[in-house]
Amino acid sequence: LEAASGDGSRRGNSGGGGAAQLQAELARLLAVGGGLGYGNALVDEQDRRVLEASVRLYLFTESSSRDLGELASCLNSDRKDELLSRVRRLPEGEMPEDFGLHPNARIARRQQESRRLIAGIAQTLSMQTDADETGDTWEAAALLEQVKLLMERMPMPAEPPPPGLQPGLQQQLACTRCVAGVLEQEAAGYRTLLHTMEASLDGLACALSGLGPLRADLEAVGTSLRAGRVPEAW
Repeated sequence: LEAASGDGSRRGNSGGGGAAQLQAELARLLAVGGGLGYGNALVDEQDRRVLEASVRLYLFTESSSRDLGELASCLNSDRKDELLSRVRRLPEGEMPEDFGLHPNARIARRQQESRRLIAGIAQTLSMQTDADETGDTWEAAALLEQVKLLMERMPMPAEPPPPGLQPGLQQQLACTRCVAGVLEQEAAGYRTLLHTMEASLDGLACALSGLGPLRADLEAVGTSLRAGRVPEAW
């Protein structure tokens, strides 16, 4: 809740009044959702699920402070029917990644961009190999083989869990931090790999075109590619 309320206050607090007020509103909503009582009436399981899911998913949007302020107003006025009606209009059943605001969304986008980059390299090399009918084609063919191998090793973005199997709010936040940390490490590793690949490929292409010197490290990359091996630099 602390991380969520801080995030919400940074995104826009035109109607919420900052992190402290937002956290207080979230706490009140969760108190209702936890079945602790709404006036003299207990909240049933469906109401609790709707409230918890909506608070968990919607607090990542820029209008969360405004909407949570309206929900808090319903609580203050003891208008349970209006409260639940407003909650059910929130984007229930969707993962925060769909809004593009969650850290995992940014990491998944970087992985997709990496896949597109490698796919573009593979397509370019394939075109060069097909076009070169008379000259030596070992450079393009070997690079193409290595790029395809790397494409196979690139992970696809994880699919969200099916509806109804999502954990509770506290567990969800803990899992999110853990998964985001692991994905961030993987993404950093792939960014380093792609940077190294780009640098060696650009340098090797310039050397083969006579536009630059064939350094020892580039020669080692070319030797590995001719032998069908992944260069040690990669």
